[in-house]
Amino acid sequence: MPPIHGTTVTLDEKKRVMLPSRLGYRKGQVFAVEVRADGVLLVPLKPERFDGKGRIRRRANGVPYWDGAVPDISAVVAIEQMRNERINEAIR
Repeated sequence: MPPIHGTTVTLDEKKRVMLPSRLGYRKGQVFAVEVRADGVLLVPLKPERFDGKGRIRRRANGVPYWDGAVPDISAVVAIEQMRNERINEAIR
């Protein structure tokens, strides 16, 4: 991801850093911290592969919802992983 020029972040009273939402990181994302001579570098670690356990249920009004663990990856990536696994199982 290219650097975002002109973006600054501030530590809060508990010394936490809030990253801009446009970076796409989700709550709970784990970062490796590298201390360098010119500053600190946060390197996102790859989340564990989403196991897809759970299922889509429907509320009484018909609205679907996910009944399972929330993945640390985007919903699009999780759906692609589950779809690819089902395709691989079907062609075996």
